[in-house]
Amino acid sequence: MQYTGERFIPDCRKVPEINARCHIERYLFAKNFVPGAFVLDAACGAGYGADILKNQGKAGKVIGVDICPETVAWCKSHYPDITFLVQDVENLDFPDEFFDVVVSFETIEHIAGGMPWIEESWRVLKKGGLLIISSPNRDVTAPGKTLSDRPANKFHYFEYNQAEFQEALSRCYEITGLYGQRFVPLKALRNQRILQKLGLLQHLLKPLLLKLKPPDKKNGVTNKPDCPVKELNNYSAPRYLIAVCRKPGE
Repeated sequence: MQYTGERFIPDCRKVPEINARCHIERYLFAKNFVPGAFVLDAACGAGYGADILKNQGKAGKVIGVDICPETVAWCKSHYPDITFLVQDVENLDFPDEFFDVVVSFETIEHIAGGMPWIEESWRVLKKGGLLIISSPNRDVTAPGKTLSDRPANKFHYFEYNQAEFQEALSRCYEITGLYGQRFVPLKALRNQRILQKLGLLQHLLKPLLLKLKPPDKKNGVTNKPDCPVKELNNYSAPRYLIAVCRKPGE
């Protein structure tokens, strides 16, 4: 499967590590909501997320769908214990009220209009079912642009800001949780951990820590970048917005 610069492919050397972490962290967040559930991974891409939901999240069953036949073939060859189908998320070939959970990461911004996908996800969810969905935050990814402007990312049709994201979802769903995600530079991550251990001394030592070099593998501290998912009120300017939504009903 060819790397275009947008779709994350596991173990592809061309993918920046921070981008890989962002994709994976979203699914590690979503896995907490799926134990025993019948899950749709919409626009599943390379299938790694469906694998996380099934094998780490202990979902009862996962179906991954993607519009690209080449991608679905790749998924089937790499994750044979999961069902993958070629389908358009705007016109899914599933009955009404079919799934317990729909996971929709890196999806809505690739569709010409946001509401058709929100409404279709609502259709295939059981009453009381969950939609876990992400969107780039336009205030960070394309500041100064409006919802009707084409984003800087050539693969995206549009990008929501936080208020627009919440308003669109609220037309169909009850939003039960709002979360954010942004890049945490390695140096900042390390220094933050050190400061937390220093207590009252942190205010005196903070300027010095900011000048220290990032850690490496030799000193036993991870040297991987991070992109954690946190409650939205813990982020002043998240690069990605994530919502957990419940379909009204039982």
